[in-house]
Amino acid sequence: MLTTNVDSYHARAGVPEVQLCERYGSQWELQCITPCRKEYWRDSRAPLCALDEERMEATSFPTCPYCGAVARPRVQMSHDPHFLEKGHDWRRYELFREDGEPDVLLVIGTTLWFSWPDGVPQPRVISINPDPRTHEPYKDMLAIPLGAKDALAGLDWMLRQLPGPRPAR
Repeated sequence: MLTTNVDSYHARAGVPEVQLCERYGSQWELQCITPCRKEYWRDSRAPLCALDEERMEATSFPTCPYCGAVARPRVQMSHDPHFLEKGHDWRRYELFREDGEPDVLLVIGTTLWFSWPDGVPQPRVISINPDPRTHEPYKDMLAIPLGAKDALAGLDWMLRQLPGPRPAR
């Protein structure tokens, strides 16, 4: 499973790490801001720092356990040369790309609010979201106005009705 989300909901929902590629990292992992070494660590504190709202001043930042510098979430920002990739995530992403462009894109519980890259054929889109407003910007898509659990169970049932090899569970 390839996700561009950084919230780690897929891992928290039980997707095994060997099947998950969090392409842009996880907000629940930290790395040194420098970085002093190519290591990251899990940190599920929230919030990560203290905020004096009256003065709009943040303090008590997390620190790197190796050098003491400020730590940051292991999340890739635009043009971010310091983002630490998980080696297996990058390799899974490369394998995903080597398979060619996807035939179908599942957008589950969110929106697809970006333009498709020039020169890349847009796959068929299946949008699963109980809020019908999330489906409005797309003309050529299958919109399923249900929660993810119900919609995926229904799709699984429908696929099992088709002739041919059965999908693995």
